Amino acid sequence: MMGALSNAASAGGAPVTGVAPQSVTGRGGSLSAAGDLVVTVDLGSRKTAMFARGYGACVTTADDIRRWATALPEVEEASHFRFHVPVFKVRGRTFLGMGKDETTAVFCISEQEADNAAAADPGSCAAVRRQDASRSFLGLQVELASVCGERIRCLVEEAWREQAPKRLAAGRDQSRPASP
Repeated sequence: MMGALSNAASAGGAPVTGVAPQSVTGRGGSLSAAGDLVVTVDLGSRKTAMFARGYGACVTTADDIRRWATALPEVEEASHFRFHVPVFKVRGRTFLGMGKDETTAVFCISEQEADNAAAADPGSCAAVRRQDASRSFLGLQVELASVCGERIRCLVEEAWREQAPKRLAAGRDQSRPASP
């Protein structure tokens, strides 16, 4: 099982390591004390917590996402003009949209990071593109039941940072207390 996850994530070109508090580490991943399989993919200068499927109860709800998104500076919730689902914006720019049945969400992160995540876990993630002739990139669609809550929370902030004005993002960094 761990080897299969390691091979799947490595297919995206990024090395896989396991990270979880109070964990038992195996090749390519680890089991946390709560029973959640946490896999990380090294994306260069930072490590990004990745996906868990079928381990522990770590289902993220639309209310969790709403709480995390609205805690960020200058975020407003709106309804999508066509699909009438919740979308979250920072200074008028959408960074997150919920799926029609609220079991999926689309995060407006960089195309490269979305492609890496989709390659690491194609069963839970997909890079989404417009269905018209332009096929322009929209974001990373994630099946919420298949991804651990901590990763979803990281994606919310990553998408916010991708769409927020640079000064606003820098101001958030300065206002945060330093980590010990």
